[in-house]
Amino acid sequence: DARAGSSADGSGGGAEDPPPPPPPPPPFPEPDERPLFAPESAMSRRGRPSSQGGWVDGAPPPTWGPDADEPPPHDDDYDTGTLRADEPGRSWLRLALALALVLAVVIAVVLGLQLSRSQDQPPGPAAPSGGSSQASDNNSGGARASAVTIASVSDFDPDADPPEENPDLAPLAIDGDPATAWRTVTYFDPLGDLKSGVGLLVDLGRPTRVADVSLTLIGQPTSVELLAAAPDAAAPSDRGGLTRVAAAEKAGTAVDLVPGDATTTRYLVVWLTDLPAVDGGFRGQVAEIVVRS
Repeated sequence: DARAGSSADGSGGGAEDPPPPPPPPPPFPEPDERPLFAPESAMSRRGRPSSQGGWVDGAPPPTWGPDADEPPPHDDDYDTGTLRADEPGRSWLRLALALALVLAVVIAVVLGLQLSRSQDQPPGPAAPSGGSSQASDNNSGGARASAVTIASVSDFDPDADPPEENPDLAPLAIDGDPATAWRTVTYFDPLGDLKSGVGLLVDLGRPTRVADVSLTLIGQPTSVELLAAAPDAAAPSDRGGLTRVAAAEKAGTAVDLVPGDATTTRYLVVWLTDLPAVDGGFRGQVAEIVVRS
């Protein structure tokens, strides 16, 4: 029979059918909707302003505007960033600023006093400009005497015959070298027993006010006088027109001759009246002459 082998229920006697597919998985749960704004509990405890004016969810803060009756309560969640009096170190900072201010005032006062004293004190004398000689101040104005340029120096011996005494050595008395000197001849007897004196004629080139004359001598003691011609006089050839304006008796090697009165002249004479003793007699030596005005 052509249907032999079929099952009794008519389904046929072939292979078994495959099992049905598993059901699909359930859908993922929808996430909770996140609000765009913070919940009402996160808003300010005093309410929030509305765009239409007024306040939403409550009245405005108790302090609002310049006419508030009392200051706003302190909010611990709000930090202004300013120092408070009760913060640590605040009192120390105030003390340091106060001490700095006091110290600045003291320094300013001390500097002011020192400046005032320096302005009140007169300037001290300037140091002497040459050798052991000292400049003097012989004028009423108190001006510092300064060295005068000497035009020339020559020997002066009017009592001798011929009237000269080592003229070739005279320039050594103004050459700036104290190791070189003009010297007299050697006298066997004291000079005062032979003549009134011997010396050097100093030409200042023009009439000049003389404040003092400094001498550097070799040997001691030496007695010396400073003679001056009249302001308009010619070069003297003897002592007739000369005036003694200063003198030093038994002087050492450094001598300052300071006229007692104001002296203006072109010609000065350094006049030796007593000479130091040397081997074989007596001899005077003038190493440097400095004239100040």
